[in-house]
Amino acid sequence: MPLSFSQVGQEAEKLLLNQIGQSVKKQVDTAVRLSPVSTEATRPGGPHGELKSKWKLSGGGKHYTVSNSANHATFQEIGTRHQSGREMLGLRSGKIVNDIINRVKI
Repeated sequence: MPLSFSQVGQEAEKLLLNQIGQSVKKQVDTAVRLSPVSTEATRPGGPHGELKSKWKLSGGGKHYTVSNSANHATFQEIGTRHQSGREMLGLRSGKIVNDIINRVKI
């Protein structure tokens, strides 16, 4: 039995949303990999790897939320007037959107 136009559209939407989800997950994995980790030399006695361990991806389908609850996450990503950011996720340059779009194959 042939698929109707609406069935084809629904299948294409499922495929697209699945690829977007995989791409967002890959972007977060990259942010985790690029997150700096303090050492005993740079932060004596302090917790190490806090920024790296606090990345969280939630949601699914058409809505995803990427967050990092470390107090210094925003400063590391975007920077301050004294220090430039490290763009782990790519928010400042828009790289996150371009990378997600480029990974989606139709």
